Amino acid sequence: MIIPSSPAIAARLRSERNQGRAADMGWLEHEGLGFNYRLSDLAAALGVAQVEKLDSLLGRRATVAALYEERLAGVEGVEVPLATRGQERRSWFVYTVRLADEVNRDAVIARLAERGVASKAYLPCIHLFPQLRELGYREGQFPVAEAASAHSLALPFFPAMSEAEVDRVCAALVAAIRSGR
Repeated sequence: MIIPSSPAIAARLRSERNQGRAADMGWLEHEGLGFNYRLSDLAAALGVAQVEKLDSLLGRRATVAALYEERLAGVEGVEVPLATRGQERRSWFVYTVRLADEVNRDAVIARLAERGVASKAYLPCIHLFPQLRELGYREGQFPVAEAASAHSLALPFFPAMSEAEVDRVCAALVAAIRSGR
């Protein structure tokens, strides 16, 4: 869902979601590039139901993130995300940690899987995607982003996650890091 900041942006977004059609939505009149982002009635109904419980979902995600932050604070080789301050509010779509340079992230993922904990590498460098490599981007152009990508790990994260589940993931992560040193 998008809440535009002005009528002009709202009109542009309506056009883009409807294949770039003009404001009068003329059948073959396209003012620019667009997409088919119109929601079905069912998808819209699900969206409304989710928005109605948004505060609860965000609160629960924040609680799970705080549990992770508390459990992983001070763990050698793990850097947790910066805590939110003031009026800032995160949706906590995903909970990622950054592993120390000497920790092999992919080996940690494998060791976590052996312990029944799903985790993923997160987030890839988009300049290394094949379609952008075709434009001349290559490894080494963005070393800070590449280093962050190589050491970032997404942990299991969902609103209904219990404190015991967070404890289990954190213990498995610490064990996975220690067994690789």
